[in-house]
Amino acid sequence: MSPANAALFMVLPVIDPRKRNIEKFRGFYDAFCLFMMAFMLGVIGIILSESFNPGKLRVEFLVTAGCGLLFVFVGNMMPKFKSNFFAGIRTPWTLSSNEVWQRTHRLAGFAWVSGGVLIIALSFILRNVALYAALLGIIALVTVLPIVMSYIWYQKLPESEKQPH
Repeated sequence: MSPANAALFMVLPVIDPRKRNIEKFRGFYDAFCLFMMAFMLGVIGIILSESFNPGKLRVEFLVTAGCGLLFVFVGNMMPKFKSNFFAGIRTPWTLSSNEVWQRTHRLAGFAWVSGGVLIIALSFILRNVALYAALLGIIALVTVLPIVMSYIWYQKLPESEKQPH
């Protein structure tokens, strides 16, 4: 990961209007930043290895299984995220209600961990186009489901609870 991205990870908590909330899950935020940098370093390592020794690695397996691991890791942390503008499922509905934020992130955490485990399993079974199609389908599902549910849960709230927190 570039130094600019690492610097961005350090700046985001400072400029977030809800920085007090980020401090409540700062350990998880820092772990996420480190994991993302390690993940990107691994991808760069795969690229370099394939550049110098083509065909030595099964790239589709490594990248897809790595993405699955990333989803498991982030999904495990999602329920611990507090309302903020930079990390998590940030829809108008989650940002307007702490209850919707919490419900959405519990669902997203479960969906992302489940999707990540499925991606890892499929990376052993499928190859090439089928593997990437499965990856994209699972990512679409685990991304869209919490967004749709955040809207539904927000619409069910009484008007008095729809104020920003």
